[in-house]
Amino acid sequence: MRSATDAALPVAVGDVVALGLSHPCTAFDKWRWIPVVERAGSDVVVDLVRTWF
Repeated sequence: MRSATDAALPVAVGDVVALGLSHPCTAFDKWRWIPVVERAGSDVVVDLVRTWF
């Protein structure tokens, strides 16, 4: 995973892109499955949460 200091570098295949949401409805409206990661900053997905909106 790249650090914040690498922000100017292009995104490559296999990179993890973590984004914040301005409002929770954005996630529930657009994403049918939300990945749950192992811990903050981790790129290991341990579960999926199904959404209905």
